[in-house]
Amino acid sequence: MKKIFLIVSVLAFLIIHNGEAKELLLEDAISLTLKNSEDIQKAELDFEKAKLFLKESESAKSFKADFGLSYQRSDIEEEGVAYVNNPNNLSGALIKRPYSSDSTVYGVSAELSVSKVIYAFGKIKQAIKAAQYNIDISKYQKEAIKRELRYAASLAYYYSVLSDELLKIDKSSYENALNSKKLLQSNEVSRPIKSDLIRISSDIALRKPEVDTSEYTREESYRNLKILCGISEDTNLVLKSQFSDEFLKFNKEELLKKLENNPKLLAYQSVIKMYESYAYAKKYTNYPTLAFYGGHNKSLNSEEASIDDNMDSDTTYVGLSLNMSLWDGGSAKASFLQEKKEEKKALLNLVKAKKDLIKELRNCLEKYESYVKVYQNQKRACSLAKESYETSLLRFSAGQTSATELNDTEKALTSIQKGIAKTLFELNLLKANIEKLIGT
Repeated sequence: MKKIFLIVSVLAFLIIHNGEAKELLLEDAISLTLKNSEDIQKAELDFEKAKLFLKESESAKSFKADFGLSYQRSDIEEEGVAYVNNPNNLSGALIKRPYSSDSTVYGVSAELSVSKVIYAFGKIKQAIKAAQYNIDISKYQKEAIKRELRYAASLAYYYSVLSDELLKIDKSSYENALNSKKLLQSNEVSRPIKSDLIRISSDIALRKPEVDTSEYTREESYRNLKILCGISEDTNLVLKSQFSDEFLKFNKEELLKKLENNPKLLAYQSVIKMYESYAYAKKYTNYPTLAFYGGHNKSLNSEEASIDDNMDSDTTYVGLSLNMSLWDGGSAKASFLQEKKEEKKALLNLVKAKKDLIKELRNCLEKYESYVKVYQNQKRACSLAKESYETSLLRFSAGQTSATELNDTEKALTSIQKGIAKTLFELNLLKANIEKLIGT
């Protein structure tokens, strides 16, 4: 008995736990999407990589220090002829005497050297500028990804809200058909029943698949939203943000000015400057490089491996060097022209992107104004359709109209309610798209 009670308790806990509702605002969905996005994480890595690339470029103007240590063993075999005094001739005459020798020499050498570029005629400066522009590009690309993800989260959230609304409307329509059948079957309505009953039963049968389709659409939209936000699919979501019916009046000229700060355009502008800096860095490749250098070298040589009895030398040196390429076969010029071609391509990309964004913004604004008018007309039509349905329902209850008329008025009401929900969806999505283009 105790085991059964324990099992029932555990099952009850799991059911209650899984049934917990998680309230989700639109901004919460956006924050979770940004937090769980792999694209944001990759953009952050690109940004960190760009900063490291700048550090690498700046290192070219810093001091460089190198240390070297070498150990060497040399086996020397020597054969030759020496001219020596003839011991048998006191006149000082020389005689030839061949000789050979074998020896092993050990050597240790250590050297510390430093160097620093004093002036590179623009090569290092332009490379550093290009690296700084690369950081700007990464920053703007990250911001562009954030805006795209905010829009994607808004789209998923609003689509889930729309699926809720459409399911509610379809269920209401289905309930209306069921109520009409009950009313027809009641004793209050005195009319020939058979044809009307067949018609209403047909209406009920037609509405049920629509409810089923709406339920599937809702499940699918919620599942996509949960995946985007990184929420478990078992979580019961309750959407707290609904469609806004507060319509903004946009100033087109002001929004077009704000469009200049779109991160996509700013990124292309930085790309142009980056390629320009790269081009001049390549052009200055053959220009002279003036550098300081210095160091100290200590060497030990001995015929004994222990180097106790050795000959040593110490050398300290400082100096200036001027290096330049006299002829590279046109390599630097070709590299310069390649980067200039990339700069022109980036400029064309900027022009095209600006045209596309202006076109998209204008279309959004015109569509938004048009949908506001559509919504206002739909609201008026909805009031009339609701009044028409209520009147038909009263007449049907009194036996003064047919099931066909009642069904037609109910379908008209359902259609206009769905239209309002879809229009509000479009309006809120258009606002989100305008926000993506110009920023908050």
